[in-house]
Amino acid sequence: MKWETHRRITKFAWRKLNLPERWTGSVAEASLLPDRIPEKTLKVGSSGKVYEGRVPHHEPNPDLIMKHIWKARLSLLERDRIQFVKSLGYALHYIQDGMVSMNKKFLLFSYKSYEAHEKIEEDLRLVPLPSNAKLIEKCTKTVIKTPQQLERVIQKVSPREDIENIMLLASVYTLVTIGAMVNGNKFPESYKRNYLHYADRHGKFLLASTLISLVITLPLIYFSSILFVFFPFIVIYSIHKLDFSYSRSAKIAEWYGEKKSILKFLV
Repeated sequence: MKWETHRRITKFAWRKLNLPERWTGSVAEASLLPDRIPEKTLKVGSSGKVYEGRVPHHEPNPDLIMKHIWKARLSLLERDRIQFVKSLGYALHYIQDGMVSMNKKFLLFSYKSYEAHEKIEEDLRLVPLPSNAKLIEKCTKTVIKTPQQLERVIQKVSPREDIENIMLLASVYTLVTIGAMVNGNKFPESYKRNYLHYADRHGKFLLASTLISLVITLPLIYFSSILFVFFPFIVIYSIHKLDFSYSRSAKIAEWYGEKKSILKFLV
């Protein structure tokens, strides 16, 4: 998208959520950061040579978007407004650019076309922002309570060719993403109960597995090899990572700034 379009969409979403006007300009400018300060990633060329290239904007990796969303959310909880705005800007840019197709269709075929892409971006400058009041109200009232719910939204970001549809979806996804990060700072009781339950169970699992693995390992070290000293650590780490119920609830707790670290070096 052109910078003008990024600014328009971001300001539109920020204002529809009735967020502080004094931050509107900063957030809009932050949505241009991936163009001004491009992120780099390792790529493999046609010859098989590995090189450092620019992170793709129009086919963004959902994990990359979520990385910036997480950084923005945690920065907001820590009241680091500058880092919040910066990380939010990166996430919004990739979401918005991710709606714009790089391809052109010919009969049953589709191929990358810079000219077709440029035309879409130029045309988007003239497309009005969404005016469907009911839809906008629904988006502003959409309650996303967990990072997993937001991640499912982000995974739906995909390129389109119809300019009205691009503008609508880019605006809606921007609205929902900002809303998910700035609203709902209170840890819901149901999620809190689940987290405390799974955290308690997780701690007991780790303690029990530590004791059992030590009982098994000590004779092995004595009669066999010192290398078995690593066995308890492997067992504990495996159990920690395979406890998916705890992992999910811990992520939600972290989203609300409520995570109580258990064996912090393992997290």
